[in-house]
Amino acid sequence: MKFKSPILFLFAVLSLLSCEENKEQPYVILISIDGFRHDYAEKFQAVNLLQIAREGASATSLIPCYPSKTFPNHYSIITGLYPENHGIIDNYFYEPDRNDYYMSNQSAKVQDGSWYGGTPLWVLAKQQDLKTATYFWIGSEAEIKGHRPDYYKKFDSKIKSENITSQIISWLKLPQKDRPQLINAYYSLVDDAGHDFGTESPELADAILEMDQNIGKLRNEINQLDIPVNLVIVSDHGMTNTNFEEPIYYEDFIQLEHVNHIYRDALLMIYSADSNKVNRMYDTLKTNEKGRYSTYMKSEIPFEYHFQNNDRIGDMLLIANPPNIFSPRGQAIDKGTHGYDPRHGDMHGIFYAIGPNIRESSKINSFENIHIYPMISDLLNIPYDTTEIDGDYRVLEAVVIE
Repeated sequence: MKFKSPILFLFAVLSLLSCEENKEQPYVILISIDGFRHDYAEKFQAVNLLQIAREGASATSLIPCYPSKTFPNHYSIITGLYPENHGIIDNYFYEPDRNDYYMSNQSAKVQDGSWYGGTPLWVLAKQQDLKTATYFWIGSEAEIKGHRPDYYKKFDSKIKSENITSQIISWLKLPQKDRPQLINAYYSLVDDAGHDFGTESPELADAILEMDQNIGKLRNEINQLDIPVNLVIVSDHGMTNTNFEEPIYYEDFIQLEHVNHIYRDALLMIYSADSNKVNRMYDTLKTNEKGRYSTYMKSEIPFEYHFQNNDRIGDMLLIANPPNIFSPRGQAIDKGTHGYDPRHGDMHGIFYAIGPNIRESSKINSFENIHIYPMISDLLNIPYDTTEIDGDYRVLEAVVIE
């Protein structure tokens, strides 16, 4: 359009600038449904999630980092780093330098920021003076790089899913000056049902449909708000049924009295400053594999695991082959679990997204969860240092509308 009058041209420019200034910054809600396997929505007809997949963006599956456990993968999603680089290598692990254990069920450890590396998205957003909120996301109870989210909740397993959803909606309805630009929320009910009852159970079906109802309620509320909200839904890993009737009782063939170790159903890590002890154990453990697990010295861990370059990783690893599972005698054994090689299809999770900055009806191939970080940063229009993350914005570039 051409303007014959300089005054009219000036007025048009000022009007355009005013509109840009008043244009509200996009909001992002990042939801994780713990243990939601890539095929659950179709298998159990989760209608609200399937609608998002049709109308917005979706991936064939979301590939977790190794090990495919809750804490390392939630922290990888929120930092864009592999576990070996951000330091939360499992839900439980030993750190030789401290002679101490990180335990996901101990509040003092969870809330100690010195365990956490990288720059979580809420810290990145806070550094740009954006308000943030988290509901149970791993790492959000700790002060990291001098920041916590503006609003956050300490984990409480008794909290019901509808309470989490209601709080997200309440945050979105705050006055603009108090409203968080980034909201992270974590739901555990699907993972809990998968562990307790397995992947074919009616209890799991009920949990999935309850979660789907929460997503439907959240979308309905978002649609009634006059603000630009991008909703991104992921899961940290999938789930598979275990050989719970014939577990690997590792104490029957391994002497653990003189070494530190961490047992986590699909993974056993052994730590010792005495390399001779580890070397002696190695031959015994290799002999007892019998196709149930694989034994690796730390230097032998497959490169594609990105699980070598951190002192918190054990000196020797026993990695179970699904559906096998490690257990000490006398302990209850889950019917479903995860933690296996991320290349195993049952370990894959979900990626769905919808909103004003998400390309409609876009379908992409499976990708690693470290690439979510640059996408969320782009949606929020906040800069980040590409050299400080493992993720690559180009992986999800096709689903984002600039």
